[in-house]
Amino acid sequence: MPDIEPIIFDKQVFLTTEREAGQRIDKYLAGRMSGLSRSLVQKLIEAGHVIMDGVICKRNTRIREGQSIIVEIALPSDFELTAEEMDIEIVYEDDDIVAVNKPAGLVVHPAPGHFNGTLANAMLHHCGQLSDLAGPLRVGIVHRLDKETSGVMVMAKNNKAHVGMAVQFRERTLQKEYWAIAEGELRFDSDTIDLPLGRHFRDRKKFAVVFGMGKESKSHYSVLERFDGFSLVEVAPKTGRTHQIRVHLKSLGHPVICDGYYGFRRKMRRRDLVPPEVALELTQEKLDEILLNRQALHAHSLHFAHPVSGEKMDLHAEMPEDMKDVLALLRQYKKKG
Repeated sequence: MPDIEPIIFDKQVFLTTEREAGQRIDKYLAGRMSGLSRSLVQKLIEAGHVIMDGVICKRNTRIREGQSIIVEIALPSDFELTAEEMDIEIVYEDDDIVAVNKPAGLVVHPAPGHFNGTLANAMLHHCGQLSDLAGPLRVGIVHRLDKETSGVMVMAKNNKAHVGMAVQFRERTLQKEYWAIAEGELRFDSDTIDLPLGRHFRDRKKFAVVFGMGKESKSHYSVLERFDGFSLVEVAPKTGRTHQIRVHLKSLGHPVICDGYYGFRRKMRRRDLVPPEVALELTQEKLDEILLNRQALHAHSLHFAHPVSGEKMDLHAEMPEDMKDVLALLRQYKKKG
């Protein structure tokens, strides 16, 4: 018996190409799905969680061009979320909720390739108990941030608090503000981006502006500072679509810097920001120093009603050092006005 239980927490869809034809399905999926080993892929296949053109396949099945493959990500039967001690900055805490300043690079909850070492693991250790309404993988989770996005996140310690927070997210009565360093200089000092978002038609891991079939998505932005070739922007999303801010800024031609999915560059080095006369005085090692290697997006603030007491909550998370370092050089060498 395969040690997989039908606890499904994700589904992925693939369409095979001519170049991929002839590969075994287990090898193909292990190469396409980041974080999943070939042995785990084989267990998913044996448990009937991989479907090709509507039919459950075997692990030695060879794929053909133009086939549709649906993969259900399920958990091993013995999986249990473990408490792990980590150094996480606590922004606010009481008997019902805990808010943290999530560092960039930390996954919020277990997912393929990240069954441990997540924020959920850390907060289970810190709090001892979290709400379980979202299931065994998402204890305490009422909203999420992308792995490489830093900033303030609230988690529920009990189910009453979870329901109270979930209602506010669903009814859009709370307010979020993000800080982003964007490529180029936005045309307007402030504006609302009202463009529907949906899955990218080629890359299912990405999102894009999709007219006709996309979901309503709105973001209001204000330019906080202008630089030569860059802008510091505050963005308040009015809806909560996946990758919303990143895709909306890209749609304007001003993606978040160092956004590997939607941007123009993956890394920001010191040499990218200092003028030639300053570069001459610096060592090669200093010029090659990487200041930022993730999207420059930070969840700065969150405003909501306490889910139990009703008290007005205004929580803030300090900008991380990597974004501060980039801004310091922008202010020193590329400030406008």
